[in-house]
Amino acid sequence: RQRSGLMPVNDRYPISDLLAAVRVYAKSNRQRVTFEYVLISGINDSDEDAVKLLGLLSGIRCKVNLIAYNPTSDRFARPEEGRIKRFAEIIQPLAAPITVRLSRGDDIRGACGQLAVLDTGTAEGRL
Repeated sequence: RQRSGLMPVNDRYPISDLLAAVRVYAKSNRQRVTFEYVLISGINDSDEDAVKLLGLLSGIRCKVNLIAYNPTSDRFARPEEGRIKRFAEIIQPLAAPITVRLSRGDDIRGACGQLAVLDTGTAEGRL
């Protein structure tokens, strides 16, 4: 439910189907699968969310990139550094490389984890 609220594509491609395909792919390929996880304060950054992610990715040869959300409005917020660190600690038993992305480019609304569509009213501003 939470993922569907953030990513409506989940209704068409449920996480269970996606992870089943990833597991098949990972078994046939010797490389790690990379998962990108955008942490949004109060939405998907709790200890419980980390435990759920740990369970979802368990048994998959992977690496995890944690990306702290970079705000573009007041709708969502970036987690505090301590919360990001705690989340990473909880998923550490994956025995997978876990990277916390550094934030750069947020001053020009171009950072990783900065999810926005700009509409300046011009053709160039419509994405």
